[in-house]
Amino acid sequence: MKTSPEAVPAAAKAISPGAGYLSPSLSSYLDGVRFVAAVAVMMGHMVQDGFGIGWVPIAHASHEAVVLFFVLSGLIIHGTTFRRHPNWQDYAVARLSRVYSVALPAVVFCTLGSIVFAILRPDLLPRLPAYRPASLIDFLCSVFFLNESWSSLRTPTRLTLNGPYWTLCFEVWYYILFGLFVFMRSRWRWPILIIAGIVTGLNALLLLPVWLLGAWLSARGARLPTLSGERAWGAFLVAPLLIAGIVASDVDHAIKNALHGSIPGFWRLEGSQRFLTDYLIGVAVVLNIHAFKGLGPVVAAAFERWQPTLQRLAGFSFTVYLFHQPLLDLTRLFLPKWVASAGGGALAVAAYLFLCWVISLVTERQLPWWRRTIGNVLGGTRSVQAPGAVHKSSTR
Repeated sequence: MKTSPEAVPAAAKAISPGAGYLSPSLSSYLDGVRFVAAVAVMMGHMVQDGFGIGWVPIAHASHEAVVLFFVLSGLIIHGTTFRRHPNWQDYAVARLSRVYSVALPAVVFCTLGSIVFAILRPDLLPRLPAYRPASLIDFLCSVFFLNESWSSLRTPTRLTLNGPYWTLCFEVWYYILFGLFVFMRSRWRWPILIIAGIVTGLNALLLLPVWLLGAWLSARGARLPTLSGERAWGAFLVAPLLIAGIVASDVDHAIKNALHGSIPGFWRLEGSQRFLTDYLIGVAVVLNIHAFKGLGPVVAAAFERWQPTLQRLAGFSFTVYLFHQPLLDLTRLFLPKWVASAGGGALAVAAYLFLCWVISLVTERQLPWWRRTIGNVLGGTRSVQAPGAVHKSSTR
């Protein structure tokens, strides 16, 4: 892909971010949100597997946490692209290193884990809902994030033992579409974008507006009116109240089931079947993030004090997201029955988080090596560490 000197400024002028939108306190808040969202996804799967943590509210909001990741991904990726990555090589190095530092080890771990488990305990395979026999096509489609593309509609591909991986397949293609728009020459931009959109597939495109909401906030947030006082707190609470209402009422499933019954093949949308309520959640999350800036100096100072701790927690949230499902599948069958109790479930959460932190020492903590290695291949001019997407977001 060639970078046209005149094309990048033109795109940047149209969608470049307002200066200074991500303050230190807001960045710290987003780090905390990212970690809590990753834990919510993990706990949601633990509830499905019989762990006794259904008493924790966020354990019932795993899908909503995925939507939140997409908004965060759009916000962070858009902002860091214009501040830190002046050409496509730098952008590609940043995105590829961040994604593959965790995704590639996860693909290898899940594939090898399924093979070993099938050899040692084939009798237990029916009790692993995310298990698929390891295959080369599943492996390759997972490595290149094609599991949700048009090519998989006839014969869907999946990463064995890893249900959440579908969201990363969405998010990576959002990176690709965004990078093409920003860095591609003007005369080739739209034809290539259309081709990339076809490869991306309808499932991912349906949730692209959620990702773009985060990018829009990055671009326009500094120009939006600043809320304060009761108005800020009211706007800030819209997202958690909306999510709680959707979870309690099950309205998202009701709408999905109605569309499923009236639109042939609606089930093929897979994780995007709740797109209507996902759009509402995306708007509410944007409002929550923007309202945070008006909560006052006491809140801002508190999050600045907590910044080191929240950064460390967010620093292994991507590993939590991509490794918790295979860890659950490969270990829960051998755990004692007391993990179904409230105390046992809480202890299991702590244990799985510790395991993910250990794994992060060879995934996310090795990001500089990935950045140097991929930079040597692509010729990126910088080696700047951008905040993680997921991921989302992908981030993500």
